[in-house]
Amino acid sequence: MRFSVRGAALLVALLSCAPLTARAQAAPAPAWRSIVGEIAIHDDAGNTLPAAGATVMLYASAGGRPSGAPIAATFTDDRGNFGIFGVRLDSSAQYLVKSIDRTGQFGGNVTIGAGSDLTIAVKLSLTKLPAALHGAATSYYASRTIFFATDRAADGVSGFANDRSSPLAMTYGTVTVNVPVSGASCPSFTGVWRCSSRASDTPAFERRQTFADAPSFYAAVAAEQRASHIKRALVFIHGYNVDFSDALSAAAALDSKAPLYDGPVIAFSWPSRSFVGYYAPDLNNAELATGDLVRTLDGLLAAVGVGNVDVVAHSMGNHVLTFALRVMSVEHAAPPALFHAVVMAAPDVDRGVFDTLAPSIRPLAAQWTIYASSHDQALLVSRCINGDYYRIGTWYDHVQPVDAMQLVNVSSIDTDFIGHGYFLGSSKISEDIAGVIDDDAASRTAAQTAPGLYQIGDGAPSPIDLLKGEGEVAACDGVYRFVAKAFEKT
Repeated sequence: MRFSVRGAALLVALLSCAPLTARAQAAPAPAWRSIVGEIAIHDDAGNTLPAAGATVMLYASAGGRPSGAPIAATFTDDRGNFGIFGVRLDSSAQYLVKSIDRTGQFGGNVTIGAGSDLTIAVKLSLTKLPAALHGAATSYYASRTIFFATDRAADGVSGFANDRSSPLAMTYGTVTVNVPVSGASCPSFTGVWRCSSRASDTPAFERRQTFADAPSFYAAVAAEQRASHIKRALVFIHGYNVDFSDALSAAAALDSKAPLYDGPVIAFSWPSRSFVGYYAPDLNNAELATGDLVRTLDGLLAAVGVGNVDVVAHSMGNHVLTFALRVMSVEHAAPPALFHAVVMAAPDVDRGVFDTLAPSIRPLAAQWTIYASSHDQALLVSRCINGDYYRIGTWYDHVQPVDAMQLVNVSSIDTDFIGHGYFLGSSKISEDIAGVIDDDAASRTAAQTAPGLYQIGDGAPSPIDLLKGEGEVAACDGVYRFVAKAFEKT
C-alpha cells in the first residue's frame, strides 16, 4: 500500500481518538501499535533502485536477530512505502523490522521498541546481501497460484498501478503467491497449496502470466474447477486503500483458511488508489468498476456453471459487489440462485440503500452471510463521511435482520487496532467463513440468536463500542472536531 508517514499517523490517531474509544483511557499491555515507513535500496555504486514489491516482516528480536515466525508481514508500494497496522507489542521488548527486495539480492533490518507513540515511523536502507546468504534455504513458504482480473492500469514496476486503465479495459492472468509460514504449520498446507523450505529471499510473487484474451482466462479457470473436488470457483473483491499486491495476498490468505476449498481462486482487483486520504476517489473507482465486475461474474458463471461460484467481498469491495448484483438482477429475469454463497465482511455500504436493494439481489445467491461489528472504527469514519448513515457492516442496538440473509455479530471478537480486518485476523471468523464456502456446517462458529441474527463469541459489548452512549450526531461530531484539531497541527 502507499502510505506517507504523516498521513498514516493521522489516520491511526483519528481512528483511536479518546472521545470515541474506551481503550485510550486504559492502555492494555501489550499495547496496540502501528508501524509505517519507507524502504530505500542502494547498490554498490550508491545508485538508488526501485523499492516496489519488497517484503517487509516484523519479528520479535533476540540479540538483533529474528526470533520465531513473523508477527506480521506486508509489501512496499510502488514508492517503497509500507504500513503494518494493529499489532500488539510489548512495551518492554525489542522488535526487528526486516526487509528483502523483490529480487532477493538486497536486504536490511532495523531494531525498534514499542515506545509510547501509537505509530512507529521507520526508515530502512537495503544493501546488497553477501553471496553466501543469497539463496540460503532457511525459511518455509506456502505457495498457491491465484487468478486475477483487474481494470487497473498496467505498471512495469509492480505489475498494476493504483489507477484506472485508460481506456478502461480488463487484464486477466495468474500469479504464484508465496506466503512465509512456520515450519510447524507447513504440513497443514496440502492439495493446491505447496509448502516447502525455500530460500529466505523467495519473492512474494513469481511466475506472473497474462492471458491473451478473456475466453482463454475463463477456459483456464474452468479447467481448474473441473479438476477440483469442490467443483466451484471463489471470487475475492478487496476494499478501500488496497494495492494490487495486497489484493492478491488477501485472496491467497482467505483461501489458506478454507482447507476444503481446492477450486480456483480469482482476485478481482478494482483500481483503489491505495492511500488513506483517497476515500472519495476510491468510491468513484469502485462505482466505475461495477460494469467490469458484472462482465467478469457473467463470464465465470458461463464457464463453471450456475451455482458454482462463491463471492467474498471486504469493506468497499461490497459496494462494487452490491451494485454489480443489482445490474445482474435486472439482466437475469426471475434468475435462479446464480451463486452458491455471497459473503460480505465489514461491508462499507449504506444500510438504507442495501435494505432497498436486498429484495432484488437476495435471490441471486443460495446463501448470504454478512459480518458486522460495533467496534469497526473504519466504518464509523465512513459513516461520518457519508452523512452519518449507518453502514451495513456496523452492528448497533436494535439491529434488524436483512431480508432472509444471515447477519452475524462479531463485536466480541478482539482482532486488530481498527477492528476492520477481522475476516482474516480472527481464527473464529475465518473458520466460519470457511464453513460457508466449504459447505461444512460443522466447522461454522456462528450461533443463531434470533431469526436472521447470529453471533460469534459471547455477544457481549465490545470494549470499543463506539456507538453506545454517544448518539449518532455526537459520535460524528467527535470525529469532525478531532480532524479539525489534527489538521491545525500538520
